[in-house]
Parts: sequence; C-alpha cells; structure tokens
Amino acid sequence: MGYQDPNVVKSPKGAITHLHVVYDGGEQVADAGAWSGWSIAELEWYEEATMACRWNGSSENEQVSEIGNPQSRGNPTWFIIPRPLQDAVREKLRDAPTLQRERELVHGAAEASAAAFARVWSNPEDDVYDAL
Repeated sequence: MGYQDPNVVKSPKGAITHLHVVYDGGEQVADAGAWSGWSIAELEWYEEATMACRWNGSSENEQVSEIGNPQSRGNPTWFIIPRPLQDAVREKLRDAPTLQRERELVHGAAEASAAAFARVWSNPEDDVYDAL
C-alpha cells in the first residue's frame, strides 16, 4: 500500500457520510513539495456539512504510517477543520497544482486529437453546420 486513499477513509463509520475528496496530494514522499502527502475533503460529520483534512501516509518513509494521520486504533480518520478556517482553505485550494496539471492534460489531449477530429469535422456535410 503506497498511501491511504482518502476516498475510502470513512471512520468512524457512524460519523462520516457524503464524503467528497476535493484535493488528494497522493502519498507522503520525501522532498515532494508542499502540496504532496495530504488531502482535503468535504463531508458530513454527524449530518453537519464540514471540511476535513489528513496526511495520506507513506510506504516509503519508515517514520510515516502507511495509513496516515490522524488515525484511531489503526483506522484512518479525518481532522475536522475549524469553521473559521474553512473559507481560507477553499481559497488556497484554488492554487493546487493538480488543478493546473489537469488543465494541461485536457489541453494536451485536445491538441493531440485535433488532427484525427479534423478529418471528421472538415467535410462538406459539416460545412453546413459550420455556417450556422
């Protein structure tokens, strides 16, 4: 196990519902940068909407648990972010590098597929649609 997938961290079972991971920094890896190794989620904690965070864990670093932190009796859990800090966390997540990487991947895929789609789009039947 490389790290604890935050999408499956639902402990304590009676407390967490409607888990939605909004940022997953992957495994805690040495020298990976400030955006690595932790996650943020929106969830319901005892039926109240809130935000939470956790360290994802690592199989590489002996000083870091594979199931991450926090944990309770060997089960991965979340730390509820205090309400006064939640807006600041949401604002900072706009700078998350994975969002930029995702945009770059989408742009790259569009560029890579342009030649294939040009054959389909550049035809007499399509010209009528283009003229609209």
